[in-house]
Amino acid sequence: MQLVPFFPYIVGGCAAGLLLQLSLLSPHICMTILSFLVGFQVNTLNLCFLKKHQTIAQISGGRVLSKNVFNIIVFLLLAYPFTYSVPFQLAGKSKEEQYKLIDRVR
Repeated sequence: MQLVPFFPYIVGGCAAGLLLQLSLLSPHICMTILSFLVGFQVNTLNLCFLKKHQTIAQISGGRVLSKNVFNIIVFLLLAYPFTYSVPFQLAGKSKEEQYKLIDRVR
């Protein structure tokens, strides 16, 4: 028996999973969700590192970022996944458009 993942499982552009099999999501949407979640996870780790740096700098008396600079960095790190996932989603084509492109190539 093969396990069916719930979350998008994308390998080489092919997607498998419960949401895809039930036709709730297309592979393009699954790839958009996955890229957003991976990017958000990396940026969350960066935020943890930044907060850790701030705490250690306060304890050791080193250079501490001002509150405004810290807030700007946090905003930029949280907004970054949107800069590539939203354009990727907007670049998606419907099935009809995909079939038209295939017919044009033939």
